[in-house]
Amino acid sequence: MKSIEREIMKRWLDQHEDKRAGSDAERVAQEAWDLHLRLAKHEHTHYQLVMDLVRWSVRE
Repeated sequence: MKSIEREIMKRWLDQHEDKRAGSDAERVAQEAWDLHLRLAKHEHTHYQLVMDLVRWSVRE
């Protein structure tokens, strides 16, 4: 796993399980974007890639 992906995943998993809903994934994606932890040049693509990265652990 690349270092940026690892850092985003670390931020995601550091949250309590109750804070791992879809809206929380969007917040983590936005925080990563703001910190220049970007998985793509375009923000929309970055969001999609973050969702792909954390999808397995998003609670419903």
